[in-house]
Amino acid sequence: MAKSPARRDFLAAAAAAAGVLAASGAGAEPRISWKPRAPASRELVRVGVVLGRFTHTKNIWYAYTNPSAGTPRRTGMIITHYWTHWNDVVEDFEKKTGAVRVKNLNDMIGKVDGIIVDEAHAISLQHLAAKPYLESGMPTFVNRPFSSSMKKAKMMVDIARKAGTPIMSGSSFEYLKEAIAARKLVDRKKLLAYEAFNASSDYYTHGLHGIWFAFACIGGGVARIGTLGRKWWAGPALTYIEHEPRVPDGQPIYGTIRHGATSGGNCGIRVYSPQEQDFDNGPEGTGWARDMSLWTPMLIAMEEMFETGKMPEPYDDILEKTRIFLASLHSLMDLNGGLVDMKSFFDDWDGGSLKPEQYPENSYTAAELKEYERVLI
Repeated sequence: MAKSPARRDFLAAAAAAAGVLAASGAGAEPRISWKPRAPASRELVRVGVVLGRFTHTKNIWYAYTNPSAGTPRRTGMIITHYWTHWNDVVEDFEKKTGAVRVKNLNDMIGKVDGIIVDEAHAISLQHLAAKPYLESGMPTFVNRPFSSSMKKAKMMVDIARKAGTPIMSGSSFEYLKEAIAARKLVDRKKLLAYEAFNASSDYYTHGLHGIWFAFACIGGGVARIGTLGRKWWAGPALTYIEHEPRVPDGQPIYGTIRHGATSGGNCGIRVYSPQEQDFDNGPEGTGWARDMSLWTPMLIAMEEMFETGKMPEPYDDILEKTRIFLASLHSLMDLNGGLVDMKSFFDDWDGGSLKPEQYPENSYTAAELKEYERVLI
């Protein structure tokens, strides 16, 4: 396809493919620069995917980017290329999307406008899968929970900052209309307490929805956090949070998040600030209406970042919400629900990846992960 001034134009793609990817100096312009599309452009945003075996992209999001004939389009994105280590996903994914498989991670640079790293069931390796794109300056979405440790999370953000790379990591719950309403209507300085709920089949990949939904609604500033549950790979669980005071000489703010034992798109929060306010996302009519309210808002935010380079939240917020979640996971996995002081939560703690003996239908074996890490390095 000939170049169009309406498309992002990733320059020096050949140099990038040769490994000349990193920009120099904090805040430097990315070595691979790109141009936002013209406002009147009607071209679809081209997306490349780092595809895992168990992913949202393969099972859900493809229908929003590459709809089948006769299905209304719900986003302005189209998946055109993908890289995967897993040969058993190729036939199904190509049948669904028509996307082209590339041989090397770097091969998607210059061919697409944005990257989705969707390897959340190899959580401990996402930083390696994302690295070439973060270094290149390409807008990159790293699927939840972003990273298994703060050390790896900071590594990704540091690379992105230096290269000027727009990045995003999110829960669909953060972009619900209820979260938007809460951000507008809740006076955070007068907030006293809150209680939230979240449908969560497992804590590591779905309990995060409740944590990041609450973060989107009322903000961070967490002092201590704990999560009590039977096990991380099955609900229910309860998270309890103490926030720093929001005003001088003020009182701490306390919150709870109840994680149900099922998956699904239901969540909500009740805030006391000091009046009681409810923001609940319940079932919304037909499956189409529910899907439009649950998945589409985050995908549109992703599309906008791929199109304009504007991040929906700053780097520091991505790090803060990741830290809050990992501290709560540490409490659940290692401390039997004991409170974790955020000031002493160490960056080297690593939750690892999903383990087959705990999550048999959605995990890689130790041997597969070891081989996968070798390939990514």
